[in-house]
Amino acid sequence: MKPRDKERLIKCRPILIRALDVVTIIPDLRKKSVFSREEEDLITKDARRRHQTIKLLDMLEKKRTEDYSAFKDALETHYPHLFLSLTGPLDEIEEDAKNLEEEWSVVQQARTFLMEEIDAATVLPYMRKGNYFNREEVHKVVRQHGSRTRTEALLDLMEMKPPEVYDGLLEAIAECYPHVYLQLTGQGDDATTTR
Repeated sequence: MKPRDKERLIKCRPILIRALDVVTIIPDLRKKSVFSREEEDLITKDARRRHQTIKLLDMLEKKRTEDYSAFKDALETHYPHLFLSLTGPLDEIEEDAKNLEEEWSVVQQARTFLMEEIDAATVLPYMRKGNYFNREEVHKVVRQHGSRTRTEALLDLMEMKPPEVYDGLLEAIAECYPHVYLQLTGQGDDATTTR
């Protein structure tokens, strides 16, 4: 891969990790033989979307320019907004990544705390009422084993959604876990969201 392309990929990494579901682009990459069968298995071994994306990006950084081009082609087909982010001016990539980080900083800071304190299976029915997630997404979260893994899967999905989904999560937490809601909003005895 050309050094300039690698720089773009690294700078766009936070955006890609937030919004890319590799399961969507793997068939296109398979047709172009970007990854071996073993590499593909390593990417998809972990059921969590975010971890799959991280693994794919780690491997892609070590690939040839032709493989990077195939990746960009897959993005252009399935995720045109990500393609534009990746191929746009470098200063725009940095600005997009900065804005993204600001939008979701509360969720990121509270991620570990939420994974310890809530079970996504409990809050999802409340969020389904707001049509934040489709049936397939709910199934993807619920089939995870253990409350921590379910909650991590939910938070991964939320990263791909518009910011108003965070409000839906807060409302659901207020209903199911009032003590957690109070801490997240700074009203609890221990108003810290990170542990």
